[in-house]
Amino acid sequence: SERELSEAIFQRIADGFHIRVPEAEVDFLALYLKGRGSAASTSVISQEVDDLVLDGLREVRAAFGIDLTNDVNLRIALSLHCTQLIVRIQYDMQMNSHIVDYIRKTFPQGFDIATYFAAFLQKKFRKEIRDEEIAFIAIHMYKGLSDAHNSTGTRKVLVISSLRRSENLLIRQTLTRWFSDQIAELFFLPPSLMDESYLDKYDIFLTTEKGKYYDMGLAFYVSPFPSQHDYLNLKLAMDGFASIDDILQIFHRDLFEVFRRETNHDEVVHTLCAKSSKFYGLEGLQDAVLERENMRSTFFGNAIAAPHPMFAVSSDTFITVCVSPQPVDWDSEGNKVNLIMLVCIGKNNQKAFQIWNYLSYLFADRSFAAQLLTDPSYEHFLRLLKDALAKGFEA
Repeated sequence: SERELSEAIFQRIADGFHIRVPEAEVDFLALYLKGRGSAASTSVISQEVDDLVLDGLREVRAAFGIDLTNDVNLRIALSLHCTQLIVRIQYDMQMNSHIVDYIRKTFPQGFDIATYFAAFLQKKFRKEIRDEEIAFIAIHMYKGLSDAHNSTGTRKVLVISSLRRSENLLIRQTLTRWFSDQIAELFFLPPSLMDESYLDKYDIFLTTEKGKYYDMGLAFYVSPFPSQHDYLNLKLAMDGFASIDDILQIFHRDLFEVFRRETNHDEVVHTLCAKSSKFYGLEGLQDAVLERENMRSTFFGNAIAAPHPMFAVSSDTFITVCVSPQPVDWDSEGNKVNLIMLVCIGKNNQKAFQIWNYLSYLFADRSFAAQLLTDPSYEHFLRLLKDALAKGFEA
């Protein structure tokens, strides 16, 4: 019935404007009408679709440490979108779009989370979801991420700690010295007394041990003897990136590599992961990165790739860089890259995800990689990076 209605509509358009309407357009309108009909068959979003979206957002929370499950507007938008997406999946007529590359470059964080959300849907419906569909999901995700970021601003901190009183006092003094003008309340609680009543009372959760609350994505790890390294991680957790210098600090000289000879995807990934693991004392980084690589290409356009782990493996936020003057074959689609950045976001550090927003200025810059190749040095990279980031902070 939807096909017949679509034919009738387009026949009137064709007669009125003297144009020929492709059959594909008739089919897509029919699918749209069927999707709208499914959505309008009840006064509310169906429980089945709402549960599907909620389960998908829980998967995102488990993988990225970002909780969007309570964003009602996002859940409504995704549910309405998925209602029609399910119809398109069932009829093997997913959308085409020319804005995929633009969205991937402009909203890289939203696109990556949408990729994970789509992978959840793929397992559910056992059909691959195309990048064009992921791009539209990414727009919804980016809006949810933006709302979540803008809603944070208070500084009530709870430290979950089983350390002795004297050791907790040391942490208290250090945190107070570092963030005295930002912390309104700093409270210490042993893990045995932690319950749900504290979740709504505090804005930031820290823990002195990588146990239950660290693993479940609630608390950010802080060393029992906080160092300058902890300060940078905590500052990022509290403020996000407040300046260009804040971003430059996550690019270490020791994590910058130039390949003067021909190389390939696997060697680059192994080198980046090995350097990072040695520098930070990490375990499991390469496995997590390869898991993400096997899901979908991490090519972001303009000769730039940004591999990253499927899930966070530490509290450290950093980017390890590889420059290859000779183009590297990056994926099965034939994309070639000269600049590869291994992006690692600290576990349970939602504000650190802002880095993707700033990296989007690099992804969209057609000349960034080319300019870097004229002098592939760490100093030149930082100068170019600083100029590119200035656009973001001006905006």
